[in-house]
Amino acid sequence: METRYNLKSPAVKRLMKEAAELKDPTDHYHAQPLEDNLFEWHFTVRGPPDSDFDGGVYHGRIVLPPEYPMKPPSIILLTANGRFEVGKKICLSISGHHPETWQPSWSIRTALLAIIGFMPTKGEGAIGSLDYTPEERRALAKKSQDFCCEGCGCTMKDVLLPLKSGSDSSKADQEAKELARQISFKAEVNSSGKTIAESDLNHPFSLNDLQDNVPTTFQGAAASTSNAVQNPTGASLQQPVQPVAKNTSMSPRQRRAQQQSQRRSSTSQEVTQGQQPRDNHTDHGGSAVLIVILTLALAALIFRRIYLANDHLYKKNFDVTKTQKGKPRPLLRVEDHDFTMRPAFGGPAIPVGVDVQVESLDSISEVDMDFTMTLYLRHYWKDERLSFPSTSNKSMTFDGRLIKKIWVPDIFFVHSKRSFTHDTTTDNVMLRVFPDGHVLYSMRITVTAMCNMDFTHFPLDSQTCSLELESYAYTDEDLMLYWKNGDESLKTDEKVSLSQFLIQKFHTTSRLAFYSSTGWYNRLYINFTLRRHIFFFLLQTYFPATLMVTLSWVSFWIDRRAVPARVSLGINTVLTMSTIITGVNASMPRVSYIKAVDIYLWVSFVFVFLSVLEYAAVNYLTTVQEWKERKLQEKFPCTCGMLHSRTMMLNGSYSDSEANSLAGYPRSHVLTEEERQDKIVVHLALSNESNSSKKKALPKGQMGLYIFQNTHAIDKYSRLIFPASYIVFNLIYWSVFS
Repeated sequence: METRYNLKSPAVKRLMKEAAELKDPTDHYHAQPLEDNLFEWHFTVRGPPDSDFDGGVYHGRIVLPPEYPMKPPSIILLTANGRFEVGKKICLSISGHHPETWQPSWSIRTALLAIIGFMPTKGEGAIGSLDYTPEERRALAKKSQDFCCEGCGCTMKDVLLPLKSGSDSSKADQEAKELARQISFKAEVNSSGKTIAESDLNHPFSLNDLQDNVPTTFQGAAASTSNAVQNPTGASLQQPVQPVAKNTSMSPRQRRAQQQSQRRSSTSQEVTQGQQPRDNHTDHGGSAVLIVILTLALAALIFRRIYLANDHLYKKNFDVTKTQKGKPRPLLRVEDHDFTMRPAFGGPAIPVGVDVQVESLDSISEVDMDFTMTLYLRHYWKDERLSFPSTSNKSMTFDGRLIKKIWVPDIFFVHSKRSFTHDTTTDNVMLRVFPDGHVLYSMRITVTAMCNMDFTHFPLDSQTCSLELESYAYTDEDLMLYWKNGDESLKTDEKVSLSQFLIQKFHTTSRLAFYSSTGWYNRLYINFTLRRHIFFFLLQTYFPATLMVTLSWVSFWIDRRAVPARVSLGINTVLTMSTIITGVNASMPRVSYIKAVDIYLWVSFVFVFLSVLEYAAVNYLTTVQEWKERKLQEKFPCTCGMLHSRTMMLNGSYSDSEANSLAGYPRSHVLTEEERQDKIVVHLALSNESNSSKKKALPKGQMGLYIFQNTHAIDKYSRLIFPASYIVFNLIYWSVFS
């Protein structure tokens, strides 16, 4: 089983340890996990003796959550017992119905003892509870010994050790009863929906109730009064007052009233004894006066009891923590304890719950690879050294001055660069102490922490950042750090937003961190995912780059002889693309890999640069062609005057055969004006026919040579090839990175 689970998990470590402790069955209980599931246990408990469940052996399941022991288990009975329903999750303060009352220090053994201790109690309408008659429960107890579990194969007759009458058995019974008294079962309420204490408080008083609630001292006084009437000798007054047993269920006012009544009764007895006549045959006037005084005292006590019981209907009870007369008496005895040590030092790890409320996410820096966040950090733990007596006040609140005098968790932010606690107008720190010792410690912090970002798809990227919390000094053996309410422990303000990012998700996780020199520590993570808004980069980067590439294509429609226009247009577009690339990289970290925006900008730069090279090729070929024409003119001087030269310029291409055909014109031959005009017309016609016939007769293999020689054709093909290639590139780019 150990190879199937992560042994670094706190839940797995805890369950392995408890499985080893509960491996051997006892005569009262036994529990072990299933062979194929460490988080599901089957248990067997013996019915508590001297009850309706005596002699019964009951079987059930315990389903533990992955967050155990931070969250309570679910308990399901499989054997009919008359107290809990079969196959249904029962509602106890140690079960999954009440995670607010669960304590991480409790274990599976605690749950088993609690089940044994609370079987004889009343269900009071709780979820999964039953109220069978004693006869039915005894019958089910005998029948439970024949039960056999299909899941684990256990039979109830031999799963537990035989019941012994020694000290071990009695000790286990006492431990179960004591645990049942200590654990508060908040889910067990009466049918009216109020707790037992509430129903008693709101119950109307009758005279019999008042007689039952009157302290025993006054009951004795009333009895003595009646005896004095029947026996005038006053011998009853000589009877010593019996000591009153302390009533632990009384309120403080009731105890004070009882003490006052005791003092009054003792004083009245002393007076009567001092006034008792030496001769028993004297008159009984003193006894009659005493009877009247005691009757008035009893009436006053009854009236006071009624008034105190309904005092909450008239005015609010003031706690001594709110109003004190004279010099205040400190309720928190800080000086009496050593707060340099953690609570329960030497015992199990102290659980410290954490919850966070994110107030704002201030900034995200790609250059520094960090983020800044303002949050409320709250800690929850229990320190019994801070408990104090209180009747109506639920808690006491202090500022940051008490923090330096008591123990607080040493939580710090892992990978943080800067952090501070706000101090305007005072330190934003709050400490709230409850009467039972539970403590809430809250502070408002702004922290700047590192975030490892991946810019491969920038600016079409999503980033995931984490804020990590950890104890600096206490390992997991001393301090157990956990999210108090799971994912509900992290709350964010609805107005949290960023100009450049869309916040997609906030969630929490927890792991164990190991340091080779100090050990294992509990670490909590606040994770959030950010998706970058693309519209800003479309306006500032992509759209200008696309315009520059399109502008570079304008040179294809400009005459190739307009050298200044085409050269200046090409250089300006190249320089503009260089400026765009430099501006984008200036706001980014100097990473060693290629980003998505780099691909787009550099491909656009290549298109602009190729348009400049295209004109360079066209201009070079035009220059070579004109040079060849001048060579031909020098080699074969024109005999038909300037008009023939004009004819040669109109023809865009020449071949060697055409150049040699000019040798047929004699140099000394001089034509008339009419002959010159005829020659020009004939030559133009022949040239056009010759060119068209050559284009038609040109083989496919020599088409490239023709385009290369005809510079005007290069611009024509560039007008189609460049836009088509750039459109194809954009389709591929946005389909891959979007």
